[in-house]
Amino acid sequence: MCGIFGVCGYEEAALSCIHGLYYLQHRGEKQWGICTTSAGEYDKFNLIKKMGKVEATEYDLVKLKGNIAIGHVRYPTAGPADLDNAQPHIVLDPPLMYCANGDIINYLDIRKRLQKRGVYFSSHNDGELEAKYLAYLIQRGKSPIDAIVQMMNEIEGAFSSILVYKGKMYAFRDKMGIRPMVYGMRRKNSHISWIVSSESCALDVIKAKFIREINPA
Repeated sequence: MCGIFGVCGYEEAALSCIHGLYYLQHRGEKQWGICTTSAGEYDKFNLIKKMGKVEATEYDLVKLKGNIAIGHVRYPTAGPADLDNAQPHIVLDPPLMYCANGDIINYLDIRKRLQKRGVYFSSHNDGELEAKYLAYLIQRGKSPIDAIVQMMNEIEGAFSSILVYKGKMYAFRDKMGIRPMVYGMRRKNSHISWIVSSESCALDVIKAKFIREINPA
C-alpha cells in the first residue's frame, strides 16, 4: 500500500513526520524515509532512508533540520525492496523533493520517453518516475501546477503524491481518487502549519485538525 506524510511550516517538522509515519506503519514495513528542507533554503535537502520499520535516532533528528518534511513508508509494488527504491526522492536541478503512494500502469512507456530525452533514473520506482517527470517539465518553463496537470494527464494509474518545490508543498491525487489522502492544520499561538497524510489517524497523533480528503484531480 505505502503511506505518505507531509508537514509544512513547523520548526519540528521532522519529529512530527516521524510520529506520523509511525502511525502509518501498517501501510508499509520494508523501508521508510524522510526528507526535510526550509522555506528559505529550498535548494538544500536533508534525506535519510532506512530498511525496516520506522525507528529514528537523535542523530537523525539533528540531521533532519527544516520546517518542511515529507516521509514515506514502503510496501514494494514496483522495484525491489532496497534503499534505491525507497522514498522520498530528490532532484537537484530543479531542486525538489517528492514522495508518492501508487502504481503507474504506463510506467515503461513514460520512462522510455524520458530516457530518450536525457533523463537519468537510479531506481525502478514509480515515485522517481513522477519526480523526474515533474522536474523535466519545470526545467522547461512549466509552473509546478501546470507540470502536475500535464503529468497527471499523461500517466495512467492510481496515486497520491506530495511535491515540495521552492518552499511550497503540493499534494494531489489521481482523478479516480483510489489512493487515500487527507489534509489538516495545526495552530500554535498565531502560527499555522499544514499537514498531509495517507490516513487521518496520523493527524491525530500530532494533534492536527482534520479538514477533509484531498479531492481527486
